[in-house]
Amino acid sequence: MVVAVFAVLTLGVGYTAFSVGGFLDSTFFLPPAVSMSSGGGLTNHITDWRSYLSDPTGAERYLYFPPLYPLLLSALISSSSPLSLPAQVFLWAGVLSAATTVMLAIVFYKLATLHGRRFGFFSAILSSALLLILLRSFWGFLGRPETLENFLLAAVLLAV
Repeated sequence: MVVAVFAVLTLGVGYTAFSVGGFLDSTFFLPPAVSMSSGGGLTNHITDWRSYLSDPTGAERYLYFPPLYPLLLSALISSSSPLSLPAQVFLWAGVLSAATTVMLAIVFYKLATLHGRRFGFFSAILSSALLLILLRSFWGFLGRPETLENFLLAAVLLAV
């Protein structure tokens, strides 16, 4: 139940709480996903100076950081959706964080029940506290590539 609440909160934050305006890190990493999905290539017209400095070819592609995160988000968003492209980008970033939260909850459960131990009250409280701390850090990184890094790390931990 706690995990479901945390996951829903993450989706809500992903959809409503972060703006593309201002000088947040999301202005560096999410506009290239919108631009890519709308046919503009891997460019960032909000922070042009980073694109200009990072592309040695002069094409002003956003290569300041490895582009896997914006490329993944651009593949997930669709122009046929009723949501705007920026809203879809934030929603998918929230989905990645929510999925990470669920995977980590399963990992914490597996750890708490190693060697046949019972998942008791203390385990539930500790797991919930850890998830809350992690969730708070996810909200700060939602517009950054660490969202994908956390997702992949949680997937690896779950697979072990």
